[in-house]
Amino acid sequence: MGIEALLVIAWLSVWYNADKLDFRLLNSNLAWIFLVWLLFCIAQLGNPAGASFRGWLQEIRGVGIYPIALSGLGLLLINTKSRIKVVTKMILVFSFLGALYGLKQKYIGLSAGDQRFVEQFPTHLIWGQLRVFSFYIDAGQFGASMAVMVIVTLSRALGWKKGFYKTALFLAVPIFTIAMLISGTRGAFLHLWQQQDMRLY
Repeated sequence: MGIEALLVIAWLSVWYNADKLDFRLLNSNLAWIFLVWLLFCIAQLGNPAGASFRGWLQEIRGVGIYPIALSGLGLLLINTKSRIKVVTKMILVFSFLGALYGLKQKYIGLSAGDQRFVEQFPTHLIWGQLRVFSFYIDAGQFGASMAVMVIVTLSRALGWKKGFYKTALFLAVPIFTIAMLISGTRGAFLHLWQQQDMRLY
């Protein structure tokens, strides 16, 4: 519920500052695609296969609501070069902290809270091997995020001029790669491949 609370607070802030924002920015292909997808997800309530309402409610949050809510915030608030730079740096920093914590889980050990999480979700421990999840919602999300960061840091490092920032990005690439591998999720490799295809275009 933490993500939902943050989204509600963010959209309340948007509503409070509505007179300072240009809502015409929401009229984009991205927003319309996510809106159509959300409507499709809602229509699944009438699926004759009769899936459980609880399962639908759990899935629609990440699959349908988050994309349109986050994309709307991005279009309204992250619309200048300086803001994009700030958000990108924040993503890099928090992802790097996530990678380090994942390495800590793998090579140093789990905290009491982490251990309780593994006990509640035993699929994170297969044949005695931990599927590292860091402070993400699960190992799948962690691995996919690390796969994306491998490509992001590598591409930014290649495009950056010489200096500390370029060196730091290059050093982060193997750390993100190891973090991706220890997540033990196949989806991470799919994300890695997709990101490579996007860079080609």
